[in-house]
Amino acid sequence: MMSRIPFTNSLLTYWFLVAFVLAPYHLSLSAGGPLGFEELKSAMRTRVLSKVTQEVRSRGISFVPTEGVKAQLEELARQYHAHDSEGYGALLRALDENEPSELVVAVAPFLGGEERDKEELQIAIKEKLEELKEPRVLLRLENALIDRTIRREDEAYEIGNRLGVHLVVWGMWRSKGAKEISFHPKIRVIHTHRKIAIRNGETVERHYNIEPIGDSPRLEVIESAAIKTSTLVVVIIALSYYRGNDYANAANLLRTITQPDSEVYFYLGNCSFYVDNYKEATAYFEQAIAADPNSFKSLHNLATIQYLSSHPQEALQNFEKALRVNPASDKTLNNMGITLVEIGFAEENQQKIARGIEYIREATTVNPANENAWLNYGAVLLRIGHEPSAINALTEYLEIKSEDHSIWFLCGEILSRRLKRYEEAQRFLLKAVDLDPTNGKYIEELVGTWEEVERFDEDSLKSYQRVINLLPNSTLPGGSQTTLRKTLSALILFSQIELGQNKEALDTFRHMAITETEFDNCRGKLSLRLVSGMIPASGFSEPSQAKIYSRTIYLHFFSRHYFDTFLPSIGPKQLVEAYNSLLAQHPSHLGSLIGKGILHAQIMRLPSRAWIHYGFVSEEEDSTDWENEFTRDGIRTLRRALPLTQITRVRSLLTQCIEELEERLPE
Repeated sequence: MMSRIPFTNSLLTYWFLVAFVLAPYHLSLSAGGPLGFEELKSAMRTRVLSKVTQEVRSRGISFVPTEGVKAQLEELARQYHAHDSEGYGALLRALDENEPSELVVAVAPFLGGEERDKEELQIAIKEKLEELKEPRVLLRLENALIDRTIRREDEAYEIGNRLGVHLVVWGMWRSKGAKEISFHPKIRVIHTHRKIAIRNGETVERHYNIEPIGDSPRLEVIESAAIKTSTLVVVIIALSYYRGNDYANAANLLRTITQPDSEVYFYLGNCSFYVDNYKEATAYFEQAIAADPNSFKSLHNLATIQYLSSHPQEALQNFEKALRVNPASDKTLNNMGITLVEIGFAEENQQKIARGIEYIREATTVNPANENAWLNYGAVLLRIGHEPSAINALTEYLEIKSEDHSIWFLCGEILSRRLKRYEEAQRFLLKAVDLDPTNGKYIEELVGTWEEVERFDEDSLKSYQRVINLLPNSTLPGGSQTTLRKTLSALILFSQIELGQNKEALDTFRHMAITETEFDNCRGKLSLRLVSGMIPASGFSEPSQAKIYSRTIYLHFFSRHYFDTFLPSIGPKQLVEAYNSLLAQHPSHLGSLIGKGILHAQIMRLPSRAWIHYGFVSEEEDSTDWENEFTRDGIRTLRRALPLTQITRVRSLLTQCIEELEERLPE
């Protein structure tokens, strides 16, 4: 199991905030290009969510699913789809999976500027891309989305978040004198960059995430005399490369900026970090901090690199500095906690471990949606042996990151092996198998919990049947598959019997392909003939009696002859009583007579201590009289069966079992 750690959006994962653009919208869904935001909202008012989700997956979307966009969609879901929370969840996943690959940029009119400013910016970007010989569609400028000037950063964020874009570009023209004016553009990042997992550690106990901060939410661009010569063009294209994880080209462009500031150095540091060039990244982050000692993001990311480079004490110092700048950063709190925990374990210092846990817990309080903090909190609690609390924390993580099958499995394994809470474990393990159906380890653990808890209802039967069909394509070796197939077949069979599906149970047993050659004695061979239907089960007038008989012979077979598979909890004395009950109502029932007789023969082969253990005799009494009478009862029962069958092979096996019992009687 892998451990994880964040860089600077938080020590455990990073996001790139970017603004996105909307395509022209229509009143109904069409087979055209990507789905626009207004088109999606119209569809949600008139169509079922499954159809809308299908359209999103087939066409893609032209907008970015920002938090503001999702808030609007959530309101529509409440109004029109209040009873389809599952469908709405599927729609949100589809939107996240189909986010535009290009950087979507909304441009607001520049204060003090002219209408042609937007066109000039678009032309300048196009010319720069041609100069770079870039064939890909890196970005999309949306000039029509915002029709008014923006004066404040929070206003830029509110508009971009509501419209659904990656970036909002805004700014102004300023007079520097009677005849000189300059262009002052600004960028507000709206939507987070896609995450890159940074993992650290290999054991279940050290499953930590440490996150970097991936983006600066705001950028001031150096003034210029004209839009065409503005650094804005380079920055937008560099951010386009950055968003597409093309860090080499992003860094090349950023290095062309003649007067880099702290923000530029920050992005250069991230570009180096994400290609694992820690030495170069460290230098860039140090330059960013030199340019701005309060650069929270650069302090956080520098500390993250130091942690990942096994310099926890230096990391701790810089996380502390970052928290002094931004004490409410859940990501820094999380990373600070992990660092303290690691130092505490290395020094065997329980106080530092406890402080580290408190930092991580505070991160979950500051931001309950921080999946990495919940994951780390659960991992540390698990490491110190607080399993129930660890399960609670990891469950919070799974509420946010429901697709992480490894943590579903981890929780199931803890519940099963450490806490013995098998039914709870099954819920987690079933989810793990659903998410990764070929993982043999998941299947094996799940089946193990089924053996511990006897459930034979309709839902359980469906689960057993589904999992047995997964075995051929699983990662399990052939021998393990064979063993699990036997166990699952038995679970299916007992469920079918309990549900009154006797014919289906017989078919299930026959598919197990068990033959007489697997048994070297008359007892096993006769028991196999009973359960395989070679000795007819007819003779019961009541269906309930037929069900009891089927259950008894199958329990008898699996408990006394087929040991390497599942068995409901029942002892040999209960089996004897079940046969006696059947024979009390049907004294000449062949199958019940044979079953009871061979069971007597099997019990006589047990050591005398087992007779006491199973309740046939007490510790105080002499077992000799009971042994002789029990043996004679078995002989009488088998002799009663002999004249009821004309099948030569069955008669021969009955005779062998009678002789075997007679040998136990005194002369």
